[in-house]
Amino acid sequence: MRVREKTHIGLFFAELSTHLKVPIAMLAQKTAASVPPQTAEKWQEKYAELQAKLLSLSANSKQLVAEHSGHFVIIDRPDVVIDAISEVVQAVRNNTKL
Repeated sequence: MRVREKTHIGLFFAELSTHLKVPIAMLAQKTAASVPPQTAEKWQEKYAELQAKLLSLSANSKQLVAEHSGHFVIIDRPDVVIDAISEVVQAVRNNTKL
């Protein structure tokens, strides 16, 4: 039963995402984690896949890469976080795309 529920929920969101225009600003780190290169490469592939899925949830989405940042973008680059929030607020207020 749980698998079936997850399938229906997944289909629901897939259908819904084609109609959503909610702004999504996704922040991504630029600096790779300090792990062996093979591991970092595998993680990066999966991370890119998950980011693409997140961005596909809305027709109004945008990816921002935080240069000189690790996983904790909010700590490493608070300016990028503030800019992203400002962009989302302006998009909502003006009913425009990011």
